[in-house]
Amino acid sequence: MAETTIELRHVLNMDNFKLFDFEYPCDDVKWKEELEQFIIDRFYFSEIGQETIDRFKHIFRVKMLAIMPYYNELYKTVMANTDPLLGYRQVENFTGNTKANEDRNEKLTATDYPQHDDPEEDIPTTAQNINAVNEQNTSNNYEKITEGFGGRSASELIKQYRENLLKINQMIADELKTCFMLVY
Repeated sequence: MAETTIELRHVLNMDNFKLFDFEYPCDDVKWKEELEQFIIDRFYFSEIGQETIDRFKHIFRVKMLAIMPYYNELYKTVMANTDPLLGYRQVENFTGNTKANEDRNEKLTATDYPQHDDPEEDIPTTAQNINAVNEQNTSNNYEKITEGFGGRSASELIKQYRENLLKINQMIADELKTCFMLVY
């Protein structure tokens, strides 16, 4: 029961009131929905921290606009590792040039009675040996990627990943406490 102002749950039930009717930096639509519900659930029984609903809404909006650029970037950093099952990832790039000499013996064939324009298709009647040296420069570029669990189970990695996301939501809620009466 409210002692000083009105509880958020009563404000949310009012006609034409929407707590999140403004745009704030949040690149992930799914996370935005989860975050908004988390904030509502967290402060559902808390009293708004202003004398009027309009003042509360203004303070709440200003606070969200001030903190969300930071938390949006933090969220993107956590999400940068798109595979929560990777405990580690190591990438090695190799670049180098090699020089190789190759000695070859080639047989050129000829015939006394050519039947085709291409002498290699004819039945040979004479053969010639030619010694050739072929020098090659080769550029080698490749990438070696090593990935794995890092000594932890898949369930541990998923749990840690989920906890990181929940920590961001909790950090945002902690900063929004000042918008509510801190009477418990």
